[in-house]
Amino acid sequence: ISISKTEDGKLVYTVLNREIFDKSSVSFNTIETPNGGQYQVVLPDGTKVWLNAASSLRYPEVFVGNERSVQLTGEAYFEVAKNKTKPFHVRSKNQDVEVLGTHFNINSYMDDKTIKTTLLEGSIKISNQKSNKTLKPGEQAVTGIAENAFIHVSNDVDLDDEVAWKNGLFRFNDLELRDVLIQLERWYDVKIDYSSLPNKRYNGMVPRTSKLSQVLAMLEKTGNIKFQLTEGKRLKVISKI
Repeated sequence: ISISKTEDGKLVYTVLNREIFDKSSVSFNTIETPNGGQYQVVLPDGTKVWLNAASSLRYPEVFVGNERSVQLTGEAYFEVAKNKTKPFHVRSKNQDVEVLGTHFNINSYMDDKTIKTTLLEGSIKISNQKSNKTLKPGEQAVTGIAENAFIHVSNDVDLDDEVAWKNGLFRFNDLELRDVLIQLERWYDVKIDYSSLPNKRYNGMVPRTSKLSQVLAMLEKTGNIKFQLTEGKRLKVISKI
């Protein structure tokens, strides 16, 4: 396998001598993005994957057999290369997503209580031990992390919100403060004290290239709240009286 990295951080994987591989000889690679990191990966079949911060993708050096299968932790956006004879599977926690060729986003961080799968183009089938659902473009499936969790499908979803991270943006659409801070924690690699958070919601859009201090200043302007960054990159939220 030849691995190269472009100036914009894109990792490109090229499989050499494909004919030498069989099921018994294939090994697996894992790509991990740190807090504050974001990679774009081209898999051996041409599938493009964008990995958000604090995420990992496990995949074989070459796809053999009758399916293409990868394992995801965290969040990723997929543009799957079409192959009707070899479906593509993304496994995350207790969920399996099957697709022939399409564009979709999966949010499956280990510390989240749900898995969110959002379809932008094509069709995908989501399944776990309890049930299975087929999504149409513009729909989102939300699944609990328990093995017997139901799969809830909704078309009340803002697609721009779901893939904002891929496009270099924080996009807050009536988002609770806790959920805003979780995104900042993963991107800026800080530790946040979530105790005694005020009941606030935020709307707005901020480039992910912004400094943490700039983002916090914007949040402070919206209400009676202040942030204090202490040693060890710990962020404390203080409510103003």
